[in-house]
Amino acid sequence: MVSAPFWAVAGTESAVPEGYKGVLTLWHVDGFEGGSGSRSAFLNGRAIEFEKSPPGVLVSVQTYTCEQVRQKLLDGDRFDLISFPVGTGQYVRRHLAVYDGAVNVRDDLLEGGKLGGDIYAVPWTLGGYALCAFDETLDGGVLTPETLADGKYTLGVGFWDYGNPFAALETALPGGVKVWNGETATSYGAYESFLSGRCDVLLATQRDISRLKLRQSQGRLESLSVYYLGGYTDLTQYIGYADNGGGRGDYAKEFIQYLTSDAAQKKLTGIEMFSAALDIYSSGMHGEMQRALDGRLTAVNVFTDGEILARKRGESMEAWRRG
Repeated sequence: MVSAPFWAVAGTESAVPEGYKGVLTLWHVDGFEGGSGSRSAFLNGRAIEFEKSPPGVLVSVQTYTCEQVRQKLLDGDRFDLISFPVGTGQYVRRHLAVYDGAVNVRDDLLEGGKLGGDIYAVPWTLGGYALCAFDETLDGGVLTPETLADGKYTLGVGFWDYGNPFAALETALPGGVKVWNGETATSYGAYESFLSGRCDVLLATQRDISRLKLRQSQGRLESLSVYYLGGYTDLTQYIGYADNGGGRGDYAKEFIQYLTSDAAQKKLTGIEMFSAALDIYSSGMHGEMQRALDGRLTAVNVFTDGEILARKRGESMEAWRRG
């Protein structure tokens, strides 16, 4: 589904020489569920704030699926900027220019946007994984790898097209938990299975943490134990640009710099996502997940071919089924 374009008018001093005046097109692809709000709406908000001089540079944020982007490129349509996750990168990489602007993000995540040592995409937000269980499932215990290893629990796992949640388990708990005998579903399907008791443990993302946090605040959630998984994420949103000439590329790079600035990154709390540049939560469930993500992360290269991603996910799934 394509969202209606949103126009943001530039307004103040810029380091970019006077030149291009017109519309920059920003394509946005949602490959995985976010936190509690829309990443497209977040980009629209940052487009409003994006300031340029001279006036006359506009930003159009348009939301597409991965397949829609692939088809648009085949049809000859082009973007100035594109926000995308793992899976979409395989289709857009040859259309991107090397990014040589200022960098204000984590080195480990930045590695995921490189090709041949050059930066083609910059991370601007991310999510993470966690294991969740109700206290009664654990007989009043605390959820730890050791707790799970002591018994056989049913694991609920939600998938998105190119994601591999099992890699988070393999990285954080190598050779550890033997929970399987479970079910796989969509992200929301796994969450529903957890709430209904069809699975004992949920392999959750930041979206599930936001859902569970809301239920807690409404008094609709039993005591919950959460073990946050660090060391790995494939839930990262990147942004890159195409140098279409006439000064468009200079302004596109400046938008990337603004999006990854501290001022813009701090506003990610509004959609309950995590910053690629700095810590933005001080407490609560999101603060705990942030602490798990603070350690060095193995980030999947955003340009990895879909066939490779599917094969690795299949291998990970089979390994966990074997226990």
